[in-house]
Amino acid sequence: MKFSRQFWLSILILIISIYYIKHISHGETVPLRKSLKEFPLKLGAWTGTEKGLKQKIIDILGVEDPMMRVYTNNDRFPIWLYIGYYESQSRGDIIHSPKHCYPGSGWQTLETGIEEIKISHLNKEKIRVNRFLIQKGLEKQLVLYWYHERGRINTSEYWAKFYLIFDAVTRNRTDGSLVRISAPVIDSVEQTLKREKEFIGLMFPYLKEFLPD
Repeated sequence: MKFSRQFWLSILILIISIYYIKHISHGETVPLRKSLKEFPLKLGAWTGTEKGLKQKIIDILGVEDPMMRVYTNNDRFPIWLYIGYYESQSRGDIIHSPKHCYPGSGWQTLETGIEEIKISHLNKEKIRVNRFLIQKGLEKQLVLYWYHERGRINTSEYWAKFYLIFDAVTRNRTDGSLVRISAPVIDSVEQTLKREKEFIGLMFPYLKEFLPD
């Protein structure tokens, strides 16, 4: 099997970033602008309920300020919102990719790709996020996620690591977050995606109040 130059470049970036973070980088700690506990529980027709994470999971992730909620609309359709914020990734605690975590929990990957979502509150009209369709037994879920780090939105974990090194050197910062939205596929993937996009359109403008640029 032949691997492309881009593949080997990605592997090299990942290896260098892990070495740098664990052995060299000492980026300063950057707190959230506001605690994620203050994130709105009411987003349009969606109402949130706190679910939290077990301390054991928080310790494994190495995350300082996690938020796990389920939002439901008038039809009682659930959308899960997870935001995991790291004040510093210079101590070996780095953001875990959902593409690695879900298979480790028994989920099978059916489809991956990139989705564009229109955000009316932004000067630039669209953001790009990862689209991840998974299945365990008879249950399917559609996951959308992105890396929201130091004012940037990334879909690639390799570019996220590259900018992590770059910002550690030029800005003395390694803070960052993972934003993940997931929902069960009840009727169709298309309907689930439509609901998730509408939810992100409501939720996204609030992120600037909490996540540092």
